[in-house]
Amino acid sequence: MKRAFIITADAEAEITEAADWYHRRRAGLGADFRAAVRATLATVRADPLRFPLVLRSAHAALLQRFPYQITFTVDDDAVVVFACTHQRRDPQSWMDRLPV
Repeated sequence: MKRAFIITADAEAEITEAADWYHRRRAGLGADFRAAVRATLATVRADPLRFPLVLRSAHAALLQRFPYQITFTVDDDAVVVFACTHQRRDPQSWMDRLPV
């Protein structure tokens, strides 16, 4: 059975915010960030259980080239991406969103 792949609105907003921030720093860098996110999401979709558990049911996948992580949960029915956060930020920013 194939799992649904869901990206929450919070995660989408974080991806957009980070891409915009990188774009303001240098033209094209925001697009590079989005490409890194797409590549990481494709890997998560293909094999989500290869990524380590970081807290309770949350797995984390690190982006190449950028200090961000995609945080998600996996169950029999779905992979739910609920955060895309800078690795040096307060982890509470995504821990509060961790599904029970």
